[in-house]
Amino acid sequence: MLWVIHCNAGQSRSPMLAMLYINTEDDYEKAKASFKGIYPHFSPTTGIDTFVRDNWGDIKIMKKILFVGDFTYIQNRDSVEWILKEIWPDIKLGAPKGEELRLWIVGRKIPKSIRKLAKNDPWVIFDEDVTDTAKMYHEAWILLAPIRVGGGTNIKILEAMACGTPVVTTDLGIAGLNVNPLRI
Repeated sequence: MLWVIHCNAGQSRSPMLAMLYINTEDDYEKAKASFKGIYPHFSPTTGIDTFVRDNWGDIKIMKKILFVGDFTYIQNRDSVEWILKEIWPDIKLGAPKGEELRLWIVGRKIPKSIRKLAKNDPWVIFDEDVTDTAKMYHEAWILLAPIRVGGGTNIKILEAMACGTPVVTTDLGIAGLNVNPLRI
């Protein structure tokens, strides 16, 4: 939800809610019920820059399964814990023998508790130093974003799609994005 707040001149300095812009139908229904007299504006589209990536060539030699997120947010910590405990072991078991497959976990402030879950797994790469987001998405084979908690718009999914990187996510991961999950 994006809140647009204003103060009436000459009145109290406490802000008054003037307008409410919303990205998901669920948030729209919640806002209608919560803010009497305010008419939320439903804006289901979110824009993302399409990245220039023509001059990189084919750099997907190693198949990197990417997760990206800021680990100060609980939904990112929950997703990576789920990946490391339940999803990644199944992926490794199903990978063809000799496959150059890696789980690439990118983000700020990756907790020690998450690093510990993969301490004996040489196929897991932790990276807090990515500076070129577009190149990161281009290097990724797929974006794995199993979002189970939280809300708002998952910008990482839009960025991956803008770079042509396939996305594997949950219904919550694409909530409010107006995408067809079956479109290939």
